[in-house]
Amino acid sequence: MKENVVLLNQGRSDLNDDDSEVRFVQADSSEGEVAATVAAIKDYVRSGRYHVVRNGESRLLGFGDIAVFCRKTAQCRLIKDACKKEGIPAYLQGEVEIMSTREGKLALAWLRYVNNSEDRWGYMPIMVDMQYNPMQVLDAAEDPTHVPALLRDQREFLFRKKRRVTDLLTKMFRFYGLDNDITQAIISTISSMHRGSLLTISDVITLIEDDIENEATYPVENFIDDEAVTIMTMHKSKGLEYPTVICPFIDKGSMPWVRGDGDVFLFDRTLGVRCRSVVGRFGDYSKMCPDWRTSLALGTLKTDYSEERRLMFVALSRAKQYETVICGDQPSAFMEGLADSFTDIPDVGYEADDNEKDRIPSPEIPPYRRRRTKIGVHEILDFDSGDGSSIPDGSDEVSGKGMEYGKKIHSIAQTMCYGREVEDVYEEIPEIRKVLDSISDANHIYAEIDCWLPLENTEATLHGIIDMIAVYEDHVEIHDWKTDISHQFEDEYRVQLSVY
Repeated sequence: MKENVVLLNQGRSDLNDDDSEVRFVQADSSEGEVAATVAAIKDYVRSGRYHVVRNGESRLLGFGDIAVFCRKTAQCRLIKDACKKEGIPAYLQGEVEIMSTREGKLALAWLRYVNNSEDRWGYMPIMVDMQYNPMQVLDAAEDPTHVPALLRDQREFLFRKKRRVTDLLTKMFRFYGLDNDITQAIISTISSMHRGSLLTISDVITLIEDDIENEATYPVENFIDDEAVTIMTMHKSKGLEYPTVICPFIDKGSMPWVRGDGDVFLFDRTLGVRCRSVVGRFGDYSKMCPDWRTSLALGTLKTDYSEERRLMFVALSRAKQYETVICGDQPSAFMEGLADSFTDIPDVGYEADDNEKDRIPSPEIPPYRRRRTKIGVHEILDFDSGDGSSIPDGSDEVSGKGMEYGKKIHSIAQTMCYGREVEDVYEEIPEIRKVLDSISDANHIYAEIDCWLPLENTEATLHGIIDMIAVYEDHVEIHDWKTDISHQFEDEYRVQLSVY
């Protein structure tokens, strides 16, 4: 294999033998690869043996001269966290699927659970993450009252913050002791969506679900520090150059990546359309399992590694002077083809000083701007009848015929407004028809239109639904249907119309 490799010379004449080096390192596990990467960074910066040569001048290599390239974002996260633990200044460049992380999925699960205490897809992922056993999870799935008291108490606490989603998420992450760049990015992203808008928790849930499905990415740290280690995926490295490059996780199944896409269905010109998963049944228990037939069929196809080979070349060729390539206990074919032997990284003592520890601050979240309070128009009206009765919750009228009757009349009026005949027989229908006839010359007629009125010098907005609007060239008419059996609250209804 080696005899077929064409060696390329970078063409630099200003480097001595000591100013350029490629080394191959083997660790005993994935955790060992992370440790080896951190050890390599320390060695490059603290040993005093490595110099950056540029335009005939030489200086000691610093953190900002080092880049770490990984095949997958999750691997980048491992390196970033390890650097942070060791006090090594480092940042993750590029964008991350923050909603697909554990933190993002916890946010989604808690929002669903807070929004609906009986949502199994809310509390079940939370219980699984907290390592409750399968029988406890299944028991809770069948009966929400069996959700552990700890979770129910936490839901009650978060429910009180339902109108302040940003605060809700902050307290939720604090429940887990999570405070990192991913949680900061999630809170910042949702805060920017939520601030100044009227998004509900249901809307935020939908946004997160869409982001996960569409693999949406967001910047995690949007600043560049030239005195910190750069960490990014191999795909992001194209066109960049660094004095020193470290490439960990050159392992079987990781580089080259062999899993392909994760779609449930696949299409191949030879195999046709196949499903990757089946429902496996084990007594009373069932779960989604890989389809062995599809896996067996895929095993007959010859894998094309040309794109992965090209990606590997891009990553390795980003180094100007020094390169460290790291694998675990199962080196990939790339590693076996490149490395004649493996070397050990010397243990270099390193303890970050205060300046280095503080050099990379966490992204700052803008102060939470209190969300405008949404007040229904009917909430400012006085429907106290003097006999102890009042307006029913969720209604904007007091009808002796009942709330359902009023809703039915509103629905009929909306249907008639758009020119459709109704077969129902109600005493209000002739009156509705008279009103519609009187505005038949209007330029536009609309029914059931949301109305918002921000109140000056307050953080409140009045909200209501206008039953019908007739738009003329020089004026607008607003009509609101009522089914009350008396005129007792006519003055309050006039206040309601004044808002509209």
